[in-house]
Amino acid sequence: MKTYKDFITLRYHNKLNPLLWTDDKLNPGVKDKLLEIAYLFKAYCNILPNVEIKDIVITGGNVNYNYTRFSDIDVHLVIDYKEMNIGSFDSTKDYFLDKKNVWKKANPDVKIFGFGVEPFFQDITQIIPRHQGIYSILNDKWVLHPTNIDFVYTQDLIDKVNVFKHNIDRIISINSLQQAEIIKDEITEKRSSGLATPLGEFSEVNLIFKELRNDGYLQKLSDFIKAKTAEQLSSSAVN
Repeated sequence: MKTYKDFITLRYHNKLNPLLWTDDKLNPGVKDKLLEIAYLFKAYCNILPNVEIKDIVITGGNVNYNYTRFSDIDVHLVIDYKEMNIGSFDSTKDYFLDKKNVWKKANPDVKIFGFGVEPFFQDITQIIPRHQGIYSILNDKWVLHPTNIDFVYTQDLIDKVNVFKHNIDRIISINSLQQAEIIKDEITEKRSSGLATPLGEFSEVNLIFKELRNDGYLQKLSDFIKAKTAEQLSSSAVN
């Protein structure tokens, strides 16, 4: 019988990623390269001189005990969104999300030890979830040390992941763009809600999201939506 260790792509370790960390400190070469990438992203986003960089930190699975070979290195430049003078908080965040997405597409091969680097501008008011590590690469020290909670991925979680996989396969098989967009929105919205809870990275919906992403199901869903949308738009143009 398969156990969750055989079946699920998620993992939980008893030490930080040894490719990046030595004796609880970020390897100097890794730190220097991440700072270089952060400042390149700052220039790419046209950040004005009057916008102060409060800190440059890394977070996510590679600053925690739940890293996998799929984990990115999340590099966050911390600023006060209000200093951007773009508009509302949401419009400022959307601006940076758009910049991040275009930057990733233009720089798909920017990796450190095989891990993709994902830069972003984070507002100073962002809540830090429980157990999540935050390391300042600007100051070379922990902002918040991760908690090793010896997490176990349960069979119940696997069952819920399998329901989503089954539904995605079914939706693609019946060729339904509408249902594909609905389930994609459901997964995205639930993940956002989960990340906003105290459990954060370890909320059930975020773990489901990560398993679907790691196992290629989110890409499969996204590819189907893009292809189906292009097909419909092309048909409309002809008719």
